[in-house]
Parts: sequence; C-alpha cells; structure tokens
Amino acid sequence: MNLRVYALSALREAIPLYPVYALLFAGSGLSAAQISSLLIIWSAVTFALEIPSGALADRVSRRRLLIIAALIRATAFALWVTVPSYPVFALGFVLWGTSSALRSGTFEALVYDELSAAGAASAYGRVIGTSGTVKLLVGVGATLAAAPLLIIGGFPLVGWVSAAVCVGEAVLSWTLPERPRTGRVGEGFRGYLGTLRAGLLEARRNRPVFALLIVLVGLGLGAFDEFVPLLLDGQGVPTALIPILLAGQGILAAAASWAAGRTTTFPERWLVPTVVLIIGAVALAAGALADHPVGFAGLVVALTATTFVTVHAQIRLQHAITGDARATVTSVAGFGGECAALITYGAIAGLSVGLPITAAVAAMAIPMLLLALALPRLLRPGPGGP
Repeated sequence: MNLRVYALSALREAIPLYPVYALLFAGSGLSAAQISSLLIIWSAVTFALEIPSGALADRVSRRRLLIIAALIRATAFALWVTVPSYPVFALGFVLWGTSSALRSGTFEALVYDELSAAGAASAYGRVIGTSGTVKLLVGVGATLAAAPLLIIGGFPLVGWVSAAVCVGEAVLSWTLPERPRTGRVGEGFRGYLGTLRAGLLEARRNRPVFALLIVLVGLGLGAFDEFVPLLLDGQGVPTALIPILLAGQGILAAAASWAAGRTTTFPERWLVPTVVLIIGAVALAAGALADHPVGFAGLVVALTATTFVTVHAQIRLQHAITGDARATVTSVAGFGGECAALITYGAIAGLSVGLPITAAVAAMAIPMLLLALALPRLLRPGPGGP
C-alpha cells in the first residue's frame, strides 16, 4: 500500500508540461490577457467542483474516481498539443480543473481509511509526509526534464509524455486496495445530498476539524509562491538561474514535508508549527524587502515553513475527522485554502499598484504572523482546538 501511495504521488508531479505550458500558450499566439482568462477558467471550475466532488467520493468508489481523474487530465494535455488554440486550451483547463476537484480529498480519504481498516491509522502522518517529499522531488526532476524534451521534440513531445504519465497514474490507481465502506444512508441524489450535508456539518460543528480548517485557510492567505520568480527577476537574478534556484527550494520543501509527517505525534504538537511559522513570517518580510538576490534565502525559509505547517495541519485534519464524509470535509479544506490564495493574489495585485512588488509580497507576512500567534489556541488540545 505505502509504495503505491508514493508511486502515485510521484506520477502526479512527473509532468514536464507544468513548467512550460504558459510558454505553449504564448507560442500559440495568446496574449497575457488571454492566458490570465484561462487561469481564471481553471480556478473557477476547481472551486465550483471541489466540495461536490468530495461528497461524491464519500458515496462511490474512490479508486474509480482517481482513475477517471487521471484519464481526464491525460486528455487535457493531449488536446493542448494536438490542437493548440484558445478554445482547446480553455477546454483543457475545464478538464484539468475537473480532474483536480475529483482527486482533491479523494486520495487522502482513501489512504487514511485503508490504513485505519488495517489498524495502522497512526502511520498516516509518516505515509503522507513521505509521499509529499517524493512528490516534490519528482516535481523538481520533471521541471529539469522539460528542457531536453523541448529540444528533442518541442511542445508535442512534452505534452504526449505528460499525457502518458497520467495514463500510468490511472493504471497504478487501479491497483489500490479499497474496502467497502459503511455508514452511507440513502441512495441516489437524496443520499448524495445527505453525505454532502454531513460533511459540511462536521466541518462546522467538530471543533478540532473547524480549528484545523481555520489553520489551512489562514495559510492560504499567506500564499506568495507564484510571485517568487518576479521578485528574483526584479532583484537581478539571471533568468536561466531562476529555475535552478526554484528547484533547490523544492528540495527543501520536500524535506519539510518529510519532517511534518513525523512531528504530529509530539506531546506539544502546537509548539513546533508555531515557532516554524513565526520564523517563516519574519523571513518572508526580510527576504522580500532585501531588494538583493540574497533575499531569496528569506523567501526559501518562508516557503519551507509554510510547507511544513500545511502538511502538519493536513495530517492532523485526517485524524480529527470522525464521520463518514471524510473526503467531503477534506475538500472543504481545499476549497477554503484555494479561495484564500485567490484573495491573496488579488491583494498583492492591488497593493502592487501603489507599492513595489517587494513591499506587496512582504505584506503577506502579516497574515502569516497573525496565524502563527493563533496556532497555540487552534492546535492545542482542549475546548479551543484539536
């Protein structure tokens, strides 16, 4: 089971098209405004389907949903390089958003329930932490592999290799174990609505779950990773060096994921993430305002810190869920985090109108610091937290 989980996490990120699909769009004649509109379509589809797909995963075979999600994403990538045009790119993002929503919450719920059924629920943190490490490291490799693939066969080769990896993910998903689940009441659409309602009620009424959802949404309010390349470019870092620096940061994020999976059982489980996030907030402000390439070190510390706390909270969320609508509750966390990240992107865009981009990104240290100060209450066992 564990090896298949690690392999699936690896295949999920072994997509060489990820770092260059924007270049595919630009090379096909799309303007910056058109590319932005495609990203909006992608986000809108994912947001709309995130929670409904989670409820679906609590009623039907989660393994089957993972297979379908991988095949849908393969179709999107194949279409992009077969008929590169704005309508096809838009359709591809609709498919990709649907795939992401189907998988979000489904994978985590399946892994937790299977481990729990085998009497190994306590191993979930180590398994997910390690799978996150594998995923991030493979993502670094895929980013580096994009360059030679482009040289050999251009965007068509990159796209078809990416589609083939998704097909491999679907095949491997088919081998996952899945025991019959109990506790689902009602059939058809009425039963589905009952599951959806049960998940939303647990997200609101289960205090440990609600506290962890606040943590995950709060982490979304400090999202700034999409702006790191812009900061590096503005600080005079050569363009060719930026991917290498980002790859190095990815390795540190992988280490943070591994460590997070091994700290959720500490006696004072709130202490480590609190200290880590405070350090990350300070490092973000210092790194963004440095206006020098050395400031990247601060950004790396901040990104590594948020990765650690995010994985830590996600693991504890699975342990805190008590009802049958596990995938639904997990999807609520994903939905909230993505909405918070969208708010952050808008805030940075608005602040950058009157301020340098460095100051706009540095301002994201404020919600990070506020969340760090709230973590002891949110994560401490007792009436106020898990």
